[in-house]
Amino acid sequence: MKPTSSRTGSERVQTGAGQPGGKYCRWSQAIRSEFAGAGTGTVPLPIMLAYFSGVAAANAGDSTRYTSTQFANATFVNALAVNGPSVGTFSSNFTSNATFRGNGLVAGLPANFFLLNPGKLGGAWSIENNGRTWYDSIQVELRRRLSRGLLVQGN
Repeated sequence: MKPTSSRTGSERVQTGAGQPGGKYCRWSQAIRSEFAGAGTGTVPLPIMLAYFSGVAAANAGDSTRYTSTQFANATFVNALAVNGPSVGTFSSNFTSNATFRGNGLVAGLPANFFLLNPGKLGGAWSIENNGRTWYDSIQVELRRRLSRGLLVQGN
């Protein structure tokens, strides 16, 4: 009989304290891919067009719709800098402005496109285990090879 033992375990450190539920939790993968081109005629920018002008995504391919001066606004352009993009800042620029939020709704975007539970800011909290967590176990295995090569194994 051959006994063996092993220890398995995991540890999670700094899992975070209570987080406000109004954080920017939902991201569209389309946000970064929209900026692959240099402007109209290359890649349509339907999300920005919706918030800037209230134009639905179905009309995003029409270059005459891109008349908003906000497309060149440093507040939006700098938030998507190549070397240090800040998608959170980019999206909060839309959600913190009532005009942009209204334009997004007119264009057919949901109120919670960028912000989870926009009507519950400051009131929803997610409580998490904010310390360390451990999972430890021990595993003992007994093996016995019987006659004619039959192996019996217990765990």
